[in-house]
Amino acid sequence: MALMALAGAARGSTPSSTLYPFPGYDLGLVRAKTRAEAAPPGADLAQAWRLYAQIQGTWMPGAPKPKPEAVAALDQLRAKLEAMPVPAWFAAALDPGHTVQTGLADRIGDEVFVQQRATPEYQALKALALVYLTGHELDRRGAAELAGRYLVALTTTHPWDWEVHGLYARFLVDAQHNDPAWEEAKLSVFLNPEPSLEQLKQFAFVGGIAAREQWPEIKEAIRQAATDSRTAELAIQQADDLFAGSTSVNVVQPRP
Repeated sequence: MALMALAGAARGSTPSSTLYPFPGYDLGLVRAKTRAEAAPPGADLAQAWRLYAQIQGTWMPGAPKPKPEAVAALDQLRAKLEAMPVPAWFAAALDPGHTVQTGLADRIGDEVFVQQRATPEYQALKALALVYLTGHELDRRGAAELAGRYLVALTTTHPWDWEVHGLYARFLVDAQHNDPAWEEAKLSVFLNPEPSLEQLKQFAFVGGIAAREQWPEIKEAIRQAATDSRTAELAIQQADDLFAGSTSVNVVQPRP
């Protein structure tokens, strides 16, 4: 997914990395918009994140099975969220024939900014996307298709949300769609106002699959995306094996 060019004059600190998805535009201004759009997660979204963390990876051979109470909680949350009415703007975005030119708000507080805020309505939809992703981790039939549809709709209607871009990047890697996964990973790491060590490593992980030959550029992107040099260098150090000549990266996919 490509975002429209941001409006307004560029100024201040602009990353020189060839992987920066907003060339010519100040990273601080980009992140100021994404930070302003975000909101603390409501109860349902927070629960969806917890359940995703508990169940993620349990499909892998040898991994411990998910706790029955976690699966029951997931089913209850799914039923609750699916019973909520689907807003018209999201129903339109779910339509396969729907096309939209996506971009961040020009200014904090303008019409696009207001449309893209992390409202409780939006958070409920994001929580449902996480529920579907978690169902995919459980190898549930149809969960992957639902997760993919919701993630596409969320990234196009709320392109500032670095968490959704990160989730979609990993989802695309699992589906072996490496080039679009790499584009989503770039958006995720640079839109994120404060990428953590794990998020920087996730960026490197997707790069190790989709753009392994770009390790020098990826290291520079990590340094420019990180908010402190120590975290950047630690992420580079821990990701270095992904790009070693003797190391291969294999993604084991859940069953469809």
